[in-house]
Amino acid sequence: MKKTKPHNSLGPGPFPLHRGPFLFAPRFLSKGDWFREFKALIKETARNLRIEARVHDKGYADRMALIEFDCCEVAVDGIGGLFYLCERGYHDQEDFVPKVWGGLLAPPDRFLEKLTDRQVASFLKSGHEEINTFCNALIRKMKMSFQRALQEGIAVVTCHLGGLNSPREPLDYRLLRRMKIKPINRESYLDEDLELDDALTEDGHRVYELGVSPSTISGTSAATQKTGPSKAGRRRQFDRDEIKRIMNELIKQRGHPRSDRPNWTVATFLEGVKSRMSGDVPTSRWLRKLYNELILNQK
Repeated sequence: MKKTKPHNSLGPGPFPLHRGPFLFAPRFLSKGDWFREFKALIKETARNLRIEARVHDKGYADRMALIEFDCCEVAVDGIGGLFYLCERGYHDQEDFVPKVWGGLLAPPDRFLEKLTDRQVASFLKSGHEEINTFCNALIRKMKMSFQRALQEGIAVVTCHLGGLNSPREPLDYRLLRRMKIKPINRESYLDEDLELDDALTEDGHRVYELGVSPSTISGTSAATQKTGPSKAGRRRQFDRDEIKRIMNELIKQRGHPRSDRPNWTVATFLEGVKSRMSGDVPTSRWLRKLYNELILNQK
């Protein structure tokens, strides 16, 4: 598969909260560091559990690791913040048709929850306990690294406290456990897997677009950082026609992103669009709306 252009198309954030464990170890992982760091983490986890696991990047995306087991393969998608369990060979060919089962795709917590389903156990058979144990251990290590990044101020949680038009402000990460996060279906690549989280506080106040970013203030606690209006909070004008041209160019090269193509999803498509832009880059939510508009106009 063709890789995106060689620069960090993620930008400075903010990223949805569920993607934090995929991006901090505990330092923020650049595109060049990501696979090397995750390969070491995966190999260490497998070695500690005495489990046979082979790790590849397959050249699909900047932040994807493919873990091959005897009974299945698990893809760790650092762009979408998702785990994908599927039959062996799924990622080896573009038009692979599952022979037994369509697979399991979800963010970490939901992925672990669904790993206990009877359907998954039936597919994995004798390998179910091994895969379940491995994935729980790997995700636990990822979460511990992210938690450390938050504690040391390497990662910072920000949000809009006074409505979407208010500037982004830092939020003490310890308050998250007492908030009710609005659920978003992130179990399909066609859903907005880059969408930021809204939440309700204990006293019923709404918090908008919770996200995590790498700190620009080294050694400062995230709870004490103060920021003014962010660049993303100011209204900017983008050349919609030019961006649509870039989208059409990508679609012509690789086709429309689809849910059954984990290596060419809406998320990776939008990151590809960003990588081909110069200057300020719109948010993924803005680009997704423009992409939807493009699709409607083509029908």
